Amino acid sequence: MRLSFSSTMFLHRPLDRSFSWAAALGFDGLELIVTSEVRTKGNDYLSQLSERYKLPVLSVHEPIYHPRTWLRDYERHYRQVIDIALDLPHCEVVVFHKPILRSLTDATGKCYLRLLEECRNRLARNHIRLTIENGFVGKPDNDGFVLTDLNELKQFVEEWNLQVTLDTSHAGDSRYGILAAYTIFQGHIGNIHLSDLRPLPALLNRGLFRPIFKHHQIPGQGILPLTELLRVLANDSYGGPITLEISPWSLQIWSKKCIKEGLTHSILFCRNHFVTGETPDSVD
Repeated sequence: MRLSFSSTMFLHRPLDRSFSWAAALGFDGLELIVTSEVRTKGNDYLSQLSERYKLPVLSVHEPIYHPRTWLRDYERHYRQVIDIALDLPHCEVVVFHKPILRSLTDATGKCYLRLLEECRNRLARNHIRLTIENGFVGKPDNDGFVLTDLNELKQFVEEWNLQVTLDTSHAGDSRYGILAAYTIFQGHIGNIHLSDLRPLPALLNRGLFRPIFKHHQIPGQGILPLTELLRVLANDSYGGPITLEISPWSLQIWSKKCIKEGLTHSILFCRNHFVTGETPDSVD
C-alpha cells in the first residue's frame, strides 16, 4: 500500500506545509491540488519541495475551487493541469472532477470530449492515468448532470479508456455505498480518496453543512465500512495510491496537536486494515 497526502487538507496554507507534514509523518507521496500558488511558482518550485522533503508527487488534482471564468476557459485550465503533471517525474495519476454539464452531445459537451481525449492521449505517452472522480451528491439537482450515476460513470470510463478516482465519502453518501461502488468500478480504479462519513440531523443535512461536517471525516470516526474496503483492496492487490483527503474542519487544522493525532490515527487505520483475509459477501 502507498499512502498519499492530499494537499487539500492544508489548502489555506502554503504548499510547503503539506510537504512538511506528509514527510514528517511518513506518507509515501503527495496529491497536489492545483492552486494559484502552484500556477504562480511553477514546477521548478514543486521539484524543489519534492527534493527537499524526499516526497514524490504521485497525483495532480484539478483545482477544488474554479475561477469564475471556468466555463469560458476550461480548455486552457485542463491543459495547464496536464502540463503540470507531465513535468513531475513521479506523477502517476491526474484527477478531474466530472464535468458540470447536462449533456455530452451538445456543442459544449462535444468540445469537452475532444479535450478529454487530447488530455488522455498526452498523459498516456508518459504512462500517467487520467481519472474521473465520482461526484459529490449533496445537491438535489446533481442528478441532472452527466456522469452522476456510478454505473453511467463506469460505462463512460470504459468507453473512453479512462479510470476512476473512487472518493469514499462521495460514494458513501450516494444510493450505492462504498462496497457496491467498488464492485461497480473494480478494475478501473486508479486512485482512492479515503475518508469517512458522519450522519447529520435532517435540519443540518443540506447546503455547506454537508461537505464541511458530514463528508471527508477521519477514517474510523464515521459510519462507512472502510475496514472492509481496505481488506478488499488488499485482497485484490490494488497498487494505486490511497490518498487521505480529510476536511480541514475534521482535522481541526487550527491545532498542531489535533493535526498530528488525526493524521497519525488515519495512517495507522489504513496500514492496520490493508491486510489480506476474508472479504465481505457484499463485494463478492
